[in-house]
Amino acid sequence: MRAPTSHDQRGAADGRTVLAVVLTAVIVAGLVAIAAVLLLGRGDDDPSADPTEDPSTSSTSGSTEAPSGEPPTDASEEDFCAAVVAADDDISDQIDGIVTDFDTSSIADDLAEVGTPADVSDDERAGFLLYLDLLRELDGQPTADFESNNPYGDLSPSDRADFDAYADVETERCLSDAG
Repeated sequence: MRAPTSHDQRGAADGRTVLAVVLTAVIVAGLVAIAAVLLLGRGDDDPSADPTEDPSTSSTSGSTEAPSGEPPTDASEEDFCAAVVAADDDISDQIDGIVTDFDTSSIADDLAEVGTPADVSDDERAGFLLYLDLLRELDGQPTADFESNNPYGDLSPSDRADFDAYADVETERCLSDAG
């Protein structure tokens, strides 16, 4: 067996460099994909925007499949309500002071896994996606500060309308009989 030469050592260093470049590229691509999903999930607040510009938002497509990376749009009423009731109970417990810091990211994940029923409107769906974002934003925040720092107060009028539309869906379909 021969002793390693400087050429062999450079090859190992170059191999590590290539690996670092590949890993960096994968991480950057992942972050870009996450940012795109978050931006697309918030919807467009510009009422003058032409809805025909993006074929994935066309209401004539007839498809209930969500774009890749978004929660499903074909949840059964039973699964949807089970997730909503569990989330409502968990959030209520947290607001009532059972914990000192919100642990809402897992609630958002559970709701996102189930998604929404196919018959929710575009505004209600936008409110659902906004709700998931707010739950993730609340995660780790002190529960004692919730009343003074409720993220609903920071929403634009358009986002509030979407959020309220989704809240009405939760109440009418799932929470009115759960109390």
